[in-house]
Amino acid sequence: MQVNENESIISVNDVIVTVCGFNHVMYVERPEDVDIKRAEAAKERAEERLRQKLSITQHYHTQTVLSRAMARLKHSTKRKHDI
Repeated sequence: MQVNENESIISVNDVIVTVCGFNHVMYVERPEDVDIKRAEAAKERAEERLRQKLSITQHYHTQTVLSRAMARLKHSTKRKHDI
């Protein structure tokens, strides 16, 4: 199991779990189910949004979106290289 507490992303046995808050699972996904184009688009949107002036809440939300997209891309790519 890999845990990144700052990004609220956990990888357990090749499953990506996004966590928000205390013990609240928002999203579970297998790497082979990741839509890479969608994840790349989400990453680009989040990066662009972070270049704008945001409230603290918006900033943290956008950081979470970016982290989730990056984790999806990382694990989907890792899985494709393992096959």
